[in-house]
Amino acid sequence: MIRLEANITRLAPRLGFRCDVDRDRKSREESYTFRMLSPGYYLCICSGGKAYAISETQKTMGCACEDMTYNCTPPYDVCKHLIAFARLPDVPTAPLSPAYEQLLRAAGWTGERLHPPNEQKKKLPPLRDPARQESPRAASRAADRNSSSSVAERVAAMGLQELKRNAGKGGVACIAELERRMAAAMN
Repeated sequence: MIRLEANITRLAPRLGFRCDVDRDRKSREESYTFRMLSPGYYLCICSGGKAYAISETQKTMGCACEDMTYNCTPPYDVCKHLIAFARLPDVPTAPLSPAYEQLLRAAGWTGERLHPPNEQKKKLPPLRDPARQESPRAASRAADRNSSSSVAERVAAMGLQELKRNAGKGGVACIAELERRMAAAMN
C-alpha cells in the first residue's frame, strides 16, 4: 500500500540547515529513491511504501513528512529525507511512475509538469473588467500625493483617531506626531 504526503508546510534554508545526530544516522541507514515531479519539486520514496513531496529553491527546501511538519524546529532543523536529498550528487531526473502521478493529482497537484495547488498562477481579470478599473478615489489620492504639502503637514493635519490607526500600522511620521502630541498634552 502506497502512502503519500504531498502538502509541504515548512521550509528550511537550503544552505546552513541543522540536523541532529539521530536524523543524520537514519538518513544514511535507510534507502530512498528520488523522482522528479517538475523543476524544484521531487518525490522521496521510502522503503515501506511511504512517499513525501520535497521542494527546493535557491534559498529553501521543504518536505511533506510528519517529522518536518511537526517536530523540526523552524527555521533551521530538517528531516532525514532532506538530509539524504542534500547529500545527492546531482538533481534526480528519473520520471515518476503513473501510480504516484495519480496519487499526486488526487492530492491536488496539477499541470503537465506537476506542481502543488498553492502555486497556481493567479490570473488577472480582463483589462476592461470593472475589477481592474481604478477606484473612484484614485485620482484624488494621486492629486494628494502630488500636492505641495509635505508628509509632516499631512500627518499634523490628521485627526487623533486616524493618527492612532496609522501609528498602529507602523507609520513612522504618525508615531512621531503621536508622541509629540502626547508630550505637548503632558506639559
